[in-house]
Amino acid sequence: MMKKMFSNLMYLRPYLEGSRLLLVLSFGALAMVSLIAMPIPLITGKIIDNLSSPQGTTHFLYQQVIIIICLHVIRYVLSLIGKYYIVKAGTRASNVLRMKMIGHTVDMPMEFIDKHDKGYLMSRISESGSIGSLFSPSVINILIGVLDGVISVILLVRIHWKLSLIVLAIIPLYVVVTVWYSRRMSDSTRKVSESSAEMAGVMFETLNGIEEIKVQGAKQRYISRIYTKTDQVITAILKQNRNINGYMESSSLLSSLSGAIVLLFSGIMILGKTLTLGEYVSFTGYLAKVLGNVQAVATFGVTINPIMVSIDRVREYMDNKDEEFGRRMVLSEPIHSVNIHNISYAYISGIEKRSVLDQLNVNLFTGDIVILNGANGSGKTTFVKLLLGLYPVNKGTILYNGMDISCLKLSDLRRRVSYISQKTYLFQGTILDNILPNAQPEQLVHLRALLEKYQLQPFISDFPNELDTEIAHGGANLSGGQRQMIAFLRTVLANKEMVILDEPTANMDAIMKSRVIQMIENEAFYKILVVISHDPDLFYLGKPLNLGESSREDGGQQFYMKNEDR
Repeated sequence: MMKKMFSNLMYLRPYLEGSRLLLVLSFGALAMVSLIAMPIPLITGKIIDNLSSPQGTTHFLYQQVIIIICLHVIRYVLSLIGKYYIVKAGTRASNVLRMKMIGHTVDMPMEFIDKHDKGYLMSRISESGSIGSLFSPSVINILIGVLDGVISVILLVRIHWKLSLIVLAIIPLYVVVTVWYSRRMSDSTRKVSESSAEMAGVMFETLNGIEEIKVQGAKQRYISRIYTKTDQVITAILKQNRNINGYMESSSLLSSLSGAIVLLFSGIMILGKTLTLGEYVSFTGYLAKVLGNVQAVATFGVTINPIMVSIDRVREYMDNKDEEFGRRMVLSEPIHSVNIHNISYAYISGIEKRSVLDQLNVNLFTGDIVILNGANGSGKTTFVKLLLGLYPVNKGTILYNGMDISCLKLSDLRRRVSYISQKTYLFQGTILDNILPNAQPEQLVHLRALLEKYQLQPFISDFPNELDTEIAHGGANLSGGQRQMIAFLRTVLANKEMVILDEPTANMDAIMKSRVIQMIENEAFYKILVVISHDPDLFYLGKPLNLGESSREDGGQQFYMKNEDR
């Protein structure tokens, strides 16, 4: 366990950058807290002996009590400062790791994302909070308690070495109990984390589809799925708590038995005049420290085990390779050709395999406009996702300017390509924020000129605050057509080398659709344009590619296009 803990602490080092000196000083302050409090039982014992002696004085009593009060006040101040800054460093590290995990999730291959519910991924990211728990006051107290316990044992031996032997004989029993329960804790904690993540996935899916659940009357079916996952979580939690309670109660029993045995032998020694009452008070004060800290260390496995399991799961999650793994090449010039050669793709779910593209050949060049059409499920959207590198091709090659997409850095490729998906997604913020992220003055001038040229000012005026109108999450306060037009304006102003539009006018009325067609015809916002559409009004814009048609005798679907063909 110590080896795993050390390994996990080393893993967390990069996330503690900027807080290391603060952590060292804070732990130093807490070590001082332990040392400052150490003389108090000795002083208390001296006060008892002074009071029980004929030579005892109130002056000595007042003097020693003032010293005790001062030590407690200093201990209080140092403890507050030290714990505050340690917790602050842990919280900061936890947030850094959380942001790192979110960024890593965005960079994951879509094949990984598709395998898991969004709620499951959110639950895995939330496990980054375990770092904050590692720096919680309870864990800090246990670590400082180790120093406290060692010094207390030394002082116990100094007060009465024979009584100390009883204490030292009991400590190994704590170790045995700790090891036995720690081994039982790891599996149950992991099961709690995994089953909780799965339940979060089902709940997220249910909440995300409330509208469909209402319409289909499928409430009972989805609630039953949540109940099933909840039962699994409850079973795992009960098993975990059974181990925790057994651990705590066993430690408490050992502590109580130790106190009773020490009381028995101390009483005999006091009656035999070999131990003073003050020495007994000091001894029991340090004994309480030793047993309390031993019990805390004994429960350290219970406290730290869930944290270590969470960090293990974070490391496992972060070890998943992102989509840029092994890609080092970038395009040295603007996209002027895209060559798709014999590409095939099939979706695999368990043992089922559904082929959507089979030996497709397409050549695109600067100035080309391609209209993708075909039956639902013929692979139009899949084809586009392959072009964007969201999925790897099963067979064949995609070449940008003669460079294989499997070697290209996807961040560089997507910087050159603009894509409007069939399900237009807008971010929270204003309409202007969604059309022109980080808008520059010249871009705003271009936008207003575009709105005037294509008579789109009434479209903007329909919103309460025009371009400054706030958009709800996902564009929930806008119609489908409004979302599409905002996304289209963003694409026009982005001026990318290659533009891909997936059903760009599907939700628009006739007027808005005509404005989109006019902009496609007149605005030079692309070098290569790919449009997915079933709308005959768009077919004349370019040469059609029907993915439903396959020329088997020619080795698959063949489509070649050059500028003069348009």
